[in-house]
Amino acid sequence: MARGGKRASRRAKKGPGLFARMSDALFGKDAGKAKKRSGRSEPSPHAQEIKALPLLGVSLWLFVSMTTYYTPFDDPRAAGRNWGGQVGFYLANAAFIATGLAGLLLGCLGACWGCVLLARKRIGWASLRVLGSLCFVVSVAFLLEMGTEIPPNGRLPYGPGGWFALQATPVLQAKVGGPGLWILMSLLAVVSFMLAT
Repeated sequence: MARGGKRASRRAKKGPGLFARMSDALFGKDAGKAKKRSGRSEPSPHAQEIKALPLLGVSLWLFVSMTTYYTPFDDPRAAGRNWGGQVGFYLANAAFIATGLAGLLLGCLGACWGCVLLARKRIGWASLRVLGSLCFVVSVAFLLEMGTEIPPNGRLPYGPGGWFALQATPVLQAKVGGPGLWILMSLLAVVSFMLAT
């Protein structure tokens, strides 16, 4: 019991921890003291802007990298393409692998959220909205994969729906049927869009 008391008195002498000091340095000393009626702390407007600018920048960079994407990167026919540079090329490649053309929606949704945060608006239930956005993008990837007959090429190395939709569509169609998968993915797209917005 005496040991616990000594530790508590040492902490009181040292002051706040490293995380609290970094938070005070980044967001100001009053950032943690702004309380709402519910008792939770509300982020300062400056902190919201700090989060919004990188989100907006990375989203626009992803969108530009995906629209100018061409593989392979060092191909002579890729001259004048891949405006995101080599890092943007790898970022766009990862987005195309994951969701195909639906990855463009990630850039658009991220840019929209960045603008909302920059305008100092509040996004309620942020984790639910992020989950809804991801489900929306995945369902659109499946719909693109089922609805188009575009073979993999230099612009779309894994087809219009990305690698996951390319591999999972035949398996899911065998389980629930072609029309069943269309209905399920359309329903998922509508519900997740409603959750995301």
